[in-house]
Amino acid sequence: MNFLDKLLATSRQQNSLLCVGLDPEPERFPAQLHDMPVAKAVTYFCQAIIEATAPYVCAFKPNMAFFEVLGPKGMYIFQDVSMQSAEIWKILRVNTRPQFLMSMVVMR
Repeated sequence: MNFLDKLLATSRQQNSLLCVGLDPEPERFPAQLHDMPVAKAVTYFCQAIIEATAPYVCAFKPNMAFFEVLGPKGMYIFQDVSMQSAEIWKILRVNTRPQFLMSMVVMR
């Protein structure tokens, strides 16, 4: 099954065409996250978004650039966020660069 077939199947299963972008910008986080270390705040923020929207979406799309600016820690955060997306049976579409779009299918 290719990416589009899996996307269609998940869309039907969820009865949704919604894809949630995960573009964490720490300076725009709620005030209660500003006291946390940035890496912890980004992880917490993305996990909260995933948990809150999981029943309503067919896919998540983390934008790699928002994680890259955090340096090496950002890659670990990206991995954690991606694994959490995988745990709830959603397709994960990774936006790596404007000129490249890498699609990965993450299903249980």
